[in-house]
Amino acid sequence: MKEFYNWNTLKYDKQDEYVNDFKMYYQFVPYSSSLITFGIQQTFDKIISERIINNRKTQVANIAFFEDEWNLSKYTLNFGIRYSNNSNYGEFVSPKISVLYKFDENFLTKFSYGKGFREPSLKELYINYTNASVGYTVLGEPNLKPEKSDGFNISFEYYHDDIFLIKNFNYYNKLTNLIDYYYKNSNTLSYYNINKATIAGSEFLIDYKINKDLKFNFAYNYTYAVNQDNKKLPFRSPQTVLIKVNYEAFKNHFFKLSIKWYDKKIVNDEQVNKDLYQNEITRVTYYQNAYYNLDFSYSTSLNNFDLTLGINNLTDQYQYPFGNIKGREIFLNIIYKTSIGV
Repeated sequence: MKEFYNWNTLKYDKQDEYVNDFKMYYQFVPYSSSLITFGIQQTFDKIISERIINNRKTQVANIAFFEDEWNLSKYTLNFGIRYSNNSNYGEFVSPKISVLYKFDENFLTKFSYGKGFREPSLKELYINYTNASVGYTVLGEPNLKPEKSDGFNISFEYYHDDIFLIKNFNYYNKLTNLIDYYYKNSNTLSYYNINKATIAGSEFLIDYKINKDLKFNFAYNYTYAVNQDNKKLPFRSPQTVLIKVNYEAFKNHFFKLSIKWYDKKIVNDEQVNKDLYQNEITRVTYYQNAYYNLDFSYSTSLNNFDLTLGINNLTDQYQYPFGNIKGREIFLNIIYKTSIGV
């Protein structure tokens, strides 16, 4: 990878990432209404990069899982269990259960509960990277603990053919050792564990196919996130709104427009760095102002080529160091499709 500033090379480094994911499972139907699945899985991660401490790191996870799904008239019941053994963090068992109920052909609700386990990624543990052109550094934290959670979800969904969909998704998660990031100083980002946290929220979505050429999507999300002292977790917008429009102006010519608005959010953390935004008299609570992203793209197909031309962050919204840092981005994707006869 090469980094440039004013067309001059700042830094060149090679980065190789390998992910081998082997999965084998077996399904059978012991009863007409039951489907049982069990299997094994192994994931092997390796990264070789100058951006990683000591340039090379690996992590292996061995997994076994079992699941039983029952279809009973208007109900679908699902329960399962998953066992994992991580080379860095040892063993963990995570059960889950879910219930889906159909009121009628167009209206359903679903409830689920599950225990979660997430080991830190190799980058969260070992990254050591400086972006000289923007002026920030990202440092890994080798002493991170795995994240554990208890999650409850309930959703409601109503749809009418392929024309209209409305969905409400609600979640409540209790977490231990939540993996999060913070600023060690004004330009150095790193990772740490939050002892205990609660993250809850609600999401409301509408998909509407106005006609065969025009589609509209709307999403609103509210998030409540606090630590064990009931103080807000940083870097999380309490509210976001997303609007997308997809339009086929004429045959095989597609236009996409999306705008996403982010509510203002707190960006300091009293747990970690008490002096980062403090003057001589009183503590300063620093918020990033609300902002929005506007993206636009055009795509078409020509013979064996698929073409996409677009602009991300069209209005060049810039919120460094606590939000967007790329600014406006223009891109062109060209895909050539071919087939080889045998």
